[in-house]
Order: sequence, then C-alpha cells, then structure tokens
Amino acid sequence: MRTVLTLYLINILKFNNDNATIMFHAFTVFAYTSPIFGSILADGYIGKFWTIFFVSLVYAAGQIILATASTFNKNSSMHPWLDFLGLFVIAMGTGGIKPCVSAFGGDQFKPNYVKMISIYFSIFYFMINAGSTISTFITPLFRG
Repeated sequence: MRTVLTLYLINILKFNNDNATIMFHAFTVFAYTSPIFGSILADGYIGKFWTIFFVSLVYAAGQIILATASTFNKNSSMHPWLDFLGLFVIAMGTGGIKPCVSAFGGDQFKPNYVKMISIYFSIFYFMINAGSTISTFITPLFRG
C-alpha cells in the first residue's frame, strides 16, 4: 500500500508533490511510532496474543475504510477525509502488530533453544524484508 500511496495522493487526491511527500512521511511516522503504544498495551495490560488479535481487527478496519474511500468519486467531500481516517487507523493498527508478532513467535521456543531462536529471527526478518522488496516491485505492476 505504501508503494503506491504517493501516486494515489498525487493522481487521485490531487496533492502537489510536496504535500504528497509530507502526507506519506506523516503516515510513516505514525506507523513507526504507534508500536510504542502497542508494546505498552501488550506488556502492561492484555498480552501479546490479544494485542495482535484485537489490533489486527483495527488494522483490517483501516484497510476497509481506505478501500471504501477509493470507491467514492474523487470530487466527493467524503473522499479525502475517509482516506485520511483509513491511513490513521492503519497506522494505529500497525502499532499493535509490529512490536508483538516477532516477540510472540520467539516466545514459542523454550529459552534454552538459543540456536533455534536465532534461526527463527533470521528467517522471520528475511521473509519480512523479502516480502517488502517483492511487493515494492509487484504493486506498481498491478497498478498498471
């Protein structure tokens, strides 16, 4: 989604390049600072599993809001506000998922399985970054 976000802001919402860049970075800032709140929720209140579960629902709701916003006529007054709401909800949803998923996976191993934990984190982060890299190239092809 982030791969084509700037193009969406420029071509559909008619932002100029500077404002589209600002919005893109604002979304990124929210997405990368919201894990502070997700980790507080997980560690202090409901645990990693329930944080991942409930915040995944929030994240999915943000995606639905964003998809719904894209169906409105681009001249509609609802359109930009639903887009911004969807992006904000996605960024907040990211905050509960990002700090918990890798740690939750690591918790599945007994503490003395140090080698297996190391292999798990190596594979986990390789797959995350490989998926991100592949989606960066494939998403614009789907857009075309």
